[in-house]
Amino acid sequence: MNIVIFGGNSNIAKAFVQNNSLKYYKIITITKSKIKHKNKDIKNISNIDFSKKINFENLLGKIDKILNQKKIDAIFYFPTIHENEINLKDNQQIYKLFKINSIFFISFINF
Repeated sequence: MNIVIFGGNSNIAKAFVQNNSLKYYKIITITKSKIKHKNKDIKNISNIDFSKKINFENLLGKIDKILNQKKIDAIFYFPTIHENEINLKDNQQIYKLFKINSIFFISFINF
């Protein structure tokens, strides 16, 4: 089974990965920053980091490459707003957060 998780750094996503990682063939987490899982023994997780510039086509290409063009069996959406993002005043930062947490996910589902 192949799973894609949007919001992979949220606490609920981390708990899901920790509890289920051995049951699945591959888990791809999509995050705004490098993923930080406690268990370093988990080998079947790949992360796509949106802190670097990436567009929707690149996202699909990276997912295809990681899964070796196999199908996606499940998609989870665990968006999160971290404490340092609660008081965002810059519209560009707010848009980036919304784009990663919502627009990319919706585009992915529509695709």
